Amino acid sequence: MISAAAAKFLGAFFRIPLTNMLGGVGMGYFSTAYSLFMPVYAFTVTGLTSAVARMTARSVSQGKYCEMRKIRRTALLVFSVAGLCGSLAVFLLAKPFSILTTDGAEASAAAAMIAPSVLLGCITAVERGYYEGMSNMYPTAVSQVIEGAVKVFAGLKLCALVTEKPWLILRFFPY
Repeated sequence: MISAAAAKFLGAFFRIPLTNMLGGVGMGYFSTAYSLFMPVYAFTVTGLTSAVARMTARSVSQGKYCEMRKIRRTALLVFSVAGLCGSLAVFLLAKPFSILTTDGAEASAAAAMIAPSVLLGCITAVERGYYEGMSNMYPTAVSQVIEGAVKVFAGLKLCALVTEKPWLILRFFPY
């Protein structure tokens, strides 16, 4: 509960400075990118943690520790592929989605930059579910706080870098 509250606090701490740094137009790009990212992320990750936790818990309760490790390996493989496909979908759809929703491709770089988060989210969900299934909530709690902190510090630092030197990103995502 404390880690979830800390993650929410970090999220708010991220949004306020981000809005100040980007202004209205930049936040519009951010919102467009998020509008593409969230459905793909939700499709690939939703229910994954609880499914892995349930299967792991069943294996632990029956003393089938080899099966428990097999569940983890299989889930990591399957959902790494799903996360990679989701990341590719966000990356490849960034420009068409931006053009469709904003009548311009300016937001495509923002969507393309958050595409790897789908893959990382899938891997994180499997790991969280695995440890939750063993009744160990500490890895989930720690990972939530770390995820929030990385989002704040890396997100704001990268935002500041791109705001100060837009040519760094624009040469990879010309629109």
